[in-house]
Amino acid sequence: MSAAAGTTAYSTINAVVVYDPTVLTFATETGSDGMTMLTDEAISVSRPGVAVLGVAAKTESVPRG
Repeated sequence: MSAAAGTTAYSTINAVVVYDPTVLTFATETGSDGMTMLTDEAISVSRPGVAVLGVAAKTESVPRG
């Protein structure tokens, strides 16, 4: 979704990343709403002007095939 309000334009993205938690781990914390969130230290942005508002994490078993 993209929008422009006045002189400030912004875009959002909703992405799902499936990974093997035995190979890759992230620092997480529990948010005030009870959701598991990545900590600020687990998020890195390399592009100027880009900001991450929040990242939720959901653990679920994914069959291998």
